Amino acid sequence: MADDLEILLNRQVGEDATVIGYVADAEACDFEILRGGIKRWPVGGPIQGPLHVLRDLMQEHRFKPDEVVELVARMPDKELEIVNNRDMPDISVQHLLAVMLLDGTVTFASAHDFKRMKDPRVLRLRERIKAVGDPDLTDALRRWRCVIEIKLKDGRTLNHQTMAAKGSFENPLTRAEEEEKALDLIVPVLGKHRSGALLAALWDFDNIKDVRSLRRLYAR
Repeated sequence: MADDLEILLNRQVGEDATVIGYVADAEACDFEILRGGIKRWPVGGPIQGPLHVLRDLMQEHRFKPDEVVELVARMPDKELEIVNNRDMPDISVQHLLAVMLLDGTVTFASAHDFKRMKDPRVLRLRERIKAVGDPDLTDALRRWRCVIEIKLKDGRTLNHQTMAAKGSFENPLTRAEEEEKALDLIVPVLGKHRSGALLAALWDFDNIKDVRSLRRLYAR
């Protein structure tokens, strides 16, 4: 079992990674479900950190996309290999950073919109966005680390980082964030009213006497 876990971790973080000691302890009582996460954004895992940091910077400094001269996102090098200038929108870090700059958020629809990969506004922004692989940010626990520097036309340089992106086990989503993501996914299928009722019921799941009563909220 320990050998299998070591192989798995090495695939994730590289052959030189130090495997956490407790995986070799047959009597360990660590429950991995407690280290699970819910991704903040409906995109590839390695992009969670960059979107988290950029969103924080945008909310704090309120700059506009046209003000950006250069954006440099540093992230774990192995993770960057997965999402570097990919042809699929939901796993292209440069594309999604441009979408975040333009929209102020990333939804399931915008993250999977192939047409926007050819949008002139998105393409112009992508020319100013650089993603750099940094082995020092590698993390065996996959907390989606990222450091971003943004240069603006007014001469300011903005810096921000996260060592545990929103949605990782060390930085879990708030209830409001979970609802925002859930509604983005559910409303197009069930409508706003039924989606809200379903979420309310699920938040009160412990008090549901018959789980079959949920059927009316999700069955079409």
